[in-house]
Amino acid sequence: FIPKNIEDDSLQFICMARSVPHKNPEGVKRLMESCAKTTFKKVKLYSAFDLESNSLFEHINIGGISHDELQELYKSCHFNVLLSLDDAHRGYYEGFGLTVLEAAQYGTPSIVSPFGGLPEACHNRKTGHVISLNSHSMDNFFRSLDQKDYERISEQAYLHTHKSHSLDIYKKIFSKLILQEIKV
Repeated sequence: FIPKNIEDDSLQFICMARSVPHKNPEGVKRLMESCAKTTFKKVKLYSAFDLESNSLFEHINIGGISHDELQELYKSCHFNVLLSLDDAHRGYYEGFGLTVLEAAQYGTPSIVSPFGGLPEACHNRKTGHVISLNSHSMDNFFRSLDQKDYERISEQAYLHTHKSHSLDIYKKIFSKLILQEIKV
């Protein structure tokens, strides 16, 4: 567990999504801009998207980074972001959102959209935040940020991930299945 302080002068975000339209790079950009305008903090985004930094946030392209470098970013960023669009009508279905668990293993909560399996991976206000993709919701989210809530959600993200999604859980499940099969 890596504790972080959202009362710092800057906030760091990571979005480890493929650079494709349904992963919503424009929505992530709007979220970063909302954060800067609402909190008056310096905002830094690490992603594989083709985004340019602007006066509101700094973007660092991390396409092709190593696994170890990615883990260090999950540890240091305040939030993981996955704002996928509902493009099921076009054949794009958002799955579980594995990056939610990858970030939470260090206590980094996620901000996700309410589509597909994302709310199953990120339990709203328990292990992260599920937000609507409009400016009003984004602004309200940042206005309501509070260190005590952030600490609680970060800790819950960490505990839930290790308790419910660790390799040990799957080992126990498979060993019970194998033992049942042997008894039959």
